Amino acid sequence: MADRRNLRKGYALVVAGAVCLGMLGVVGRILYAEIDTPVTLVQYRAFFGTAVLFGAMLLFSRHALFIAKRDIPFFAVYGLLSIGLNSFCYFSAIQKIGISLAVVLLYTYPVFLMILSIFFLKEPLTGIKIFALLASLAGVILLVAHGGVWVSRVSRMGVFYGLGAGFFSALYSLFGKKALARYQPATVLFYALFFGSLFFLLWGGATGELKTRFSPKTWFWLFVLGVGPSMLGYFFYTMGLKFVEASRAGIVANVEVLAAVLGAFVFFGEHLSARQALGGTLVLSGAMGVQWEEMRQRGKKGGEAPQEM
Repeated sequence: MADRRNLRKGYALVVAGAVCLGMLGVVGRILYAEIDTPVTLVQYRAFFGTAVLFGAMLLFSRHALFIAKRDIPFFAVYGLLSIGLNSFCYFSAIQKIGISLAVVLLYTYPVFLMILSIFFLKEPLTGIKIFALLASLAGVILLVAHGGVWVSRVSRMGVFYGLGAGFFSALYSLFGKKALARYQPATVLFYALFFGSLFFLLWGGATGELKTRFSPKTWFWLFVLGVGPSMLGYFFYTMGLKFVEASRAGIVANVEVLAAVLGAFVFFGEHLSARQALGGTLVLSGAMGVQWEEMRQRGKKGGEAPQEM
């Protein structure tokens, strides 16, 4: 009975984390009413997330703040790619093509991860993986070939940014697997946020894109962006991994797309056409196919132990 309760608790936490992350686009679009550059959103998202996580670790897990000097370059690259460029591409996509289409394109990341794993980790190419690749490719074509999305240069850039967000999310997972072999999840997330924030602070300062004068309302939403959808999303999801296998949690976390699309509809009246909804379904089918394959392979190897914080 206790195991069943823990499993339900784990899935509830994973869903809560996915819903929080799904609201990232909603908060980002609210901020675009006053902020006209994604560089500013990325910087403050990472800054506030870093500051809050640093305070929490200082109080409850001070030892987790330390990393080996030889790992600093690794975390610098990790932060730039996984937090910096990932967030930049996602917020740029939202700005150009809206939340609904951007979040579906973001969910091409399991397929990108599959391709990277085949080439760099020498993982086998299976029938399920081929299905996932073809389904995602067909889904993206349906998404962008309807309603003039591909006609406008701005929209085309938005599509590329959306796919870029998917690619850099795949790198987040690939780099994260290596980092988690040596460090706790909180340590990995803290240094990814820290270096992502540092890079965009330097970039924004050098280009003049980093803004510092906002209304109190905008400062509030910037804080929410860094702590709410970002920090709480990662926190709930990681807590859920204490009770649920990572491969199963990854499938459940696809609810992030539903949360983002519903949020876009409720707050901004965005919606996908029937053809785009079909395309989104194909993209998610590809993502779930990759994750089911991972779960099946882990089952053959004797299962997967839940991860600890």
